[in-house]
Amino acid sequence: MTNTSGSISKKKAIILVTGMSGTGKSTVLGELAHRGHRVIDTDYDGWSENVDGSGWLWHENRIDELLTEHSEGTLFISGCVSNQGKFYPMFDAVVLLSAPSK
Repeated sequence: MTNTSGSISKKKAIILVTGMSGTGKSTVLGELAHRGHRVIDTDYDGWSENVDGSGWLWHENRIDELLTEHSEGTLFISGCVSNQGKFYPMFDAVVLLSAPSK
């Protein structure tokens, strides 16, 4: 794709990879990172917190800033938290991973 100056521009996309524990989110993100994509696993680095022991939630200000400031290329984010639905309109796609019960 070219912009009005004639230079090549990269399209912006933000993809959420979600699913219950053990479905392969971290494995998928690892492969995407290996292929050169920017990835964020919200299970780490303070993106989420366990509120009162009742469940995990994203730090909404941090997630909002991350999604708003992303401007080029594809960003893949993984997580499965109670408040992620609030951010669905900001994602270009939501990929739900599932696995058969044992």
